[in-house]
Amino acid sequence: MANSMDKLRLVNDSKHLGNRRWSWNVWLEGPAVEESRVVSVKYFLHPTFANPVHLVTDKSSKFKLSGSGWGEFNIKAEVSMEGEKTLTLNHWLEFDAEEKSEALKTAKGSVFLSHSVADGPIANKLAGLLTAKGYRVTASAMMDVSDCPDWRREMRNNMKQADVSVVFISPGISEYVGSEISCILSGEKQMEGKLLPVLLGSAGMDQNLGHLQSLRISSMSEIEIVAETVEKLLNS
Repeated sequence: MANSMDKLRLVNDSKHLGNRRWSWNVWLEGPAVEESRVVSVKYFLHPTFANPVHLVTDKSSKFKLSGSGWGEFNIKAEVSMEGEKTLTLNHWLEFDAEEKSEALKTAKGSVFLSHSVADGPIANKLAGLLTAKGYRVTASAMMDVSDCPDWRREMRNNMKQADVSVVFISPGISEYVGSEISCILSGEKQMEGKLLPVLLGSAGMDQNLGHLQSLRISSMSEIEIVAETVEKLLNS
């Protein structure tokens, strides 16, 4: 039983739809699926989705969930099995490498957004402004994937691949964000010039990031200021 659970994994495919949007499918693979011992899979998508939580019970499709969007992100899933404790899986939704390479050729630049779950709406607003102007955007929600062992590696890879990385910092999490980003930047000093911390409301700047240029906004209505600053960094 335990071995079957250990071998369960999420996989995905994708297709580029054009205009910097992708369709994708994610599903469950493993012995327990073939043995029909899985009862349901609850998926937790990126918080920028209007409906980020989906419960799938269709065994015939291997609990497939389909969707579309503008960027790669971590998918968390809770797998319920007969006679077993619920198993939590994390999977980085990754687009087809060849199609992604082709899409990058037409993009004016690439931007990575990092934010808490609560700040998903403001990150989504920024993503919409940037993608409309022809930039490629990827995002990761910090707080909902902290239990994913690959989170820091994925974060580092996304920051390295991006031309500019935007980190939204809310009140109360500046110390957490500062220590995590500082760790990610360790030994990667070339990424510092491409990092823009955005302070929301009364959020303070952690001392680990105090030497970086930052931007402060107080409401969603000021997100265009962030978009303009990102464009300046991309074109500098």
